[in-house]
Amino acid sequence: MRTAVIGLFLSGMLFAGDAVAYDAYNSANCNGIGWDDKRVLVVSAVTAKSRVNFVKSPYDDDFKAETCPSATDECKKNSYLVVGDLVLTGAARGEFTCVSYHSPMSTRRDWTTGWVPSSALTPVAPMRSPHVPDWAGSWRQGQHYVGGGLVEIKPEGVGKLHVDGGILLPTARDFHNGAFEARVAPHGDTLTFEDNGSNYGSECKVRMQRIDRWLLVEDNGGCGGAGVTFTGLYRRKRAPRTSARSVIPFIANGTAAFDAAAGIVRIISDTGMVAQRLQISFKPLVQCSRPQRLQPTSEITSLNI
Repeated sequence: MRTAVIGLFLSGMLFAGDAVAYDAYNSANCNGIGWDDKRVLVVSAVTAKSRVNFVKSPYDDDFKAETCPSATDECKKNSYLVVGDLVLTGAARGEFTCVSYHSPMSTRRDWTTGWVPSSALTPVAPMRSPHVPDWAGSWRQGQHYVGGGLVEIKPEGVGKLHVDGGILLPTARDFHNGAFEARVAPHGDTLTFEDNGSNYGSECKVRMQRIDRWLLVEDNGGCGGAGVTFTGLYRRKRAPRTSARSVIPFIANGTAAFDAAAGIVRIISDTGMVAQRLQISFKPLVQCSRPQRLQPTSEITSLNI
């Protein structure tokens, strides 16, 4: 099983002054989160009432924090989380959980990894059985910056999705890139697939979930060059705002059903397009006892959208 780790990965090292080998796989060290073939990545929200400081691992303080993690001031880091922050959760040890944090609104590819008290975290349940529109869109990791992943999800056929992801990660001397592409049918709360062979093939495994308004992407580290991973929370890019000028010709050549009580107008165009539909929400100025159906005319000159 190929494993991707977000966080700090340590190879064998020696303590200064000692001939004792440092164990990078010591379970007391929080090395970030990794892919598990049998376990879907869990997102948790910080629900404590105050700041939650990260807790050290034995490799901190130049490998001198041997007694950490523990609930002591010596093991407390300066970095912290606040209520509402979403973290990717990994292994648990005693009263602590290893987490990786990257703000979905960040302008840089900066991850913070460390132990936090498990009592400060509440798992966030994924959206149950998302439909095609819940998945569809352009999803970006963080704000627009080099190194952030971009995932495009489009409807294709009946009940199916075309998923296409790309990422370009800057290194000291050049760039490492990653990509995946697949056609998949939504099932349950998770999209699970392998690259279709146009990039990295079966070596690239991906899972996706809808977490609140975010898209959680998780890969196994096989979808790109060294150090490349798509894993993280993505936000959906907003669709371009529709102007009244572009909508008026659509209305003038179609039929509309106005439901003033609900504040919705549904329009079907007759301009040669098959079943072309548009839905607009509005704030009614008058109250209607029942929905009304009418034929719009050229007298329509403006809309507040």
